Amino acid sequence: MKPEQTSLGKLTPSTKSYKVRAKVNHLGGTLFGDEIDTFKDVLQLGKEYEIANAPLKPIDPKYQKREDECQMTFGGQTIIEPLDPTTGPVLPNYVSINSIPKTSFKNERFDLLAVVLYIEEVRKVPTSGGNMMDVREIIVTDQSTEQPLTISMWGGLAVIDTEKLAGFSLASSMSTTIISDPTGEEAHALRTWMKEKQEMLLDQATKILHIRTPSRTTAAKTIYEIEQKNAANTMQEERHWIQATIPDAQLENLLAYLGCNNCGKRCQETKDATFKCLHCKKKIVLPQSGYPIEVSDATGTLRLTAFAEDCEKLIGLPTSEIYEKKMAGDWPEFEDIASNLKVRTIKFQIAPTTSLTRMGVLKWAIKDVEI
Repeated sequence: MKPEQTSLGKLTPSTKSYKVRAKVNHLGGTLFGDEIDTFKDVLQLGKEYEIANAPLKPIDPKYQKREDECQMTFGGQTIIEPLDPTTGPVLPNYVSINSIPKTSFKNERFDLLAVVLYIEEVRKVPTSGGNMMDVREIIVTDQSTEQPLTISMWGGLAVIDTEKLAGFSLASSMSTTIISDPTGEEAHALRTWMKEKQEMLLDQATKILHIRTPSRTTAAKTIYEIEQKNAANTMQEERHWIQATIPDAQLENLLAYLGCNNCGKRCQETKDATFKCLHCKKKIVLPQSGYPIEVSDATGTLRLTAFAEDCEKLIGLPTSEIYEKKMAGDWPEFEDIASNLKVRTIKFQIAPTTSLTRMGVLKWAIKDVEI
């Protein structure tokens, strides 16, 4: 079968006949015995190659250095051809943040030119294979949007020298490279805009820093203050505390159902059954709970929904018991719970839902409850 040109992002362990064009920006691999001498000069950093029919297989967790689905192995049918440097570099096809589809798929890639507003410290997170992976988030913006974009950098990209990024433009290309000082007309236009909007960008960066490093002494906002916010003056990263009561807690509004133990989506299987969730691929059915409520203070009323642990805090029972009592159909003790919620001041931490960045619609979700 003639190999077909494809992109790196579309390769999976089941891909057979293919060829890709790629620039070597990061070089890593595992070689054994005579392979060390055989392959040491085949690939060189900074050069571009066309690689065809290198067998693909899942990564052995023992040798995994990056969060990738598969790895190339250089078998007998593999073809590696260096590309002619005289043909010129592969130029990025820059898109604006606002033009990135809100329903992008996992394998889609975008070349982005942006201004860095915030760089998180490196964190370590467990991978599905049980390894620990370096990760850090950066927040960027450009001329096209009022809503900054959060990007996660994994592996080697997460530990890059952040001094090269601070205050400069950032280009993240299809080959997952970071260019701290990009050139070209688009980069020049972005720098000009950055100088003109320096005060606005500094305000945004300061706001993000405040959001990312919150003080526990930050004063709670009133519901009236929350209602004055809109999609134009609210950032996805924002977190606010409000203090309110639940004046009309109704048992019929309390939701109890069986769902995925990971994503919480409803399912038709029986309790504790194993199944393949259509939403997140997990396998265990457990009781879930949710509680749509109206919270009130002296300035107004706000509609929210408490899920899982937050629902448990409000009701004062674990989800398993909430489920059993709702299924029983008779719960006279709930009147006492409702009376307590009516008079007790509760602290709610709220944040914008993802509809803010997906659709430009501001809705609020509960992130934490303190009673």
